[in-house]
Amino acid sequence: MFIEVEVVCGNVLEAERIAVAAVDNGLAAYAYKFPINSRYPWEGEVKFTEYETMLVLRTVSENLPDLAVIIEELHSYGKPAIVVKEISYVHHDCYTWVMDKPADSEKER
Repeated sequence: MFIEVEVVCGNVLEAERIAVAAVDNGLAAYAYKFPINSRYPWEGEVKFTEYETMLVLRTVSENLPDLAVIIEELHSYGKPAIVVKEISYVHHDCYTWVMDKPADSEKER
């Protein structure tokens, strides 16, 4: 199954480290990132972060256990927010590309 994995990272460098490890090790077909800010309760206070980065990885569900290990190893947060979404539709050509060879994706572009 095709999935999207969202991870809130402390900064763009952390997101890039995780993206490189995931894609280069064939655990994600591709990754993209964008700046976000967050408001959340933490240890009895409401916190606000102005500069975080959302990392989105697209892959297949079979890769999730190993991908989660890489995220946890490279992430700076003690409790990284890892959210997985099942994708109900993907264009046929993109789906075939991801399902066939996540590790070789750059060669096929």
